[in-house]
Amino acid sequence: MRESPTAAADASESIPGPPPGPLPGARWILGSAFAAFQPNRLVLGTFLALLLGAIGALADRIHDAAGARPVAAVEVIRGMRGDGTFVPDRAFADAGNGPCASLAAAESMAILGLVEGILGLEPRRAIDSVGDAVMRAPKAAFLAAPWTMTAVAIVWLAAASLVGGALARATALEAGRAVRIGARDAMASALVRWKSLVFAPLLPFVGAAICLVPVAILGLGFRLPVMDVLAAVLYAAALFLGFLATFLAILGALALPLMPASIACGDADAADAFVRNAAYLVRAPFLWLGSVGVALVALAVGFAVAATFAGCTLGLTSLVAGWAAGGLGEDDGRSASAAAILRLWDGTVRAILAGWIVSFLFEAATRIYLTLRVRCDGQDPSTLDGVPLSAGLR
Repeated sequence: MRESPTAAADASESIPGPPPGPLPGARWILGSAFAAFQPNRLVLGTFLALLLGAIGALADRIHDAAGARPVAAVEVIRGMRGDGTFVPDRAFADAGNGPCASLAAAESMAILGLVEGILGLEPRRAIDSVGDAVMRAPKAAFLAAPWTMTAVAIVWLAAASLVGGALARATALEAGRAVRIGARDAMASALVRWKSLVFAPLLPFVGAAICLVPVAILGLGFRLPVMDVLAAVLYAAALFLGFLATFLAILGALALPLMPASIACGDADAADAFVRNAAYLVRAPFLWLGSVGVALVALAVGFAVAATFAGCTLGLTSLVAGWAAGGLGEDDGRSASAAAILRLWDGTVRAILAGWIVSFLFEAATRIYLTLRVRCDGQDPSTLDGVPLSAGLR
């Protein structure tokens, strides 16, 4: 059943009957691992992964053309741990010469560490890997190239939120109503809400920056002989503004993955998305934390399955084709064009694997949002655009 991208979800056109599937809970969130393999979400996830990669590659080229200092991947990876205990594999240490490529290498290592930590029942390693992916790797990349990474982060957030809105809409319809739409219709639905989707993730950080402007102005007062006393007296106000900026930034970062879902479900605009999700985090922090923990387990299991299929596909194809061709190594006499095309196809398989990760992240975030909405607001998972599925049965 297709959804009109320019109109609210019409409950009367949805499937007749009660909301299908189990109510939101641990099993429901665990289902994200395999729901992310659905073709509509996998297509959108792969497109977003390629889009983010293209933006990063362009930013690296601009960074290099501007004569900025190159950033080796090993520099970013080692910056993830202050004690120097995090030693990268050689393959990642040599990857990329720009801040975005280096960040991608660091994030890849963090995801692999998370998966191995969960599957190997090593909670300390899993927790450290989450910290690497969410905090340490981005921080190291920003410190290495602050201006480049700030600009890229803004563009990345806008692109991820827009396409993520399409992924969230497709997930909400299928998980809440068992209605499946194609990738094109999901993207069209997101484009209708593009302003809210693009600006929502930026609002809390813009608000935090605005709070810090008076703090910076107050700091200038310490440069002057007389004004430094007045600045010291007013420093209490600066501390309050600093607290407010910290509060906005932390809540904004925690609510960031949930914002596209709240907009895609028709529950909020840009400002309401932050307020609603921040309220959910404050009202049900343990439910949110538990849901994130379940989602991380689902990520490890799903990634193991996806990576196994990708690895077997590449290995088996290379084995059989190489046997028939007498070898497919780098020095087997193939033309440069043939070698480039082979790398392109191998890269496509890896891009699909990256697309599954992206698809899963928004799939799980949408299901977590719907779970929090049930707990905090009592809204049925089938409710979209303010209309529950049961409204069409009266």
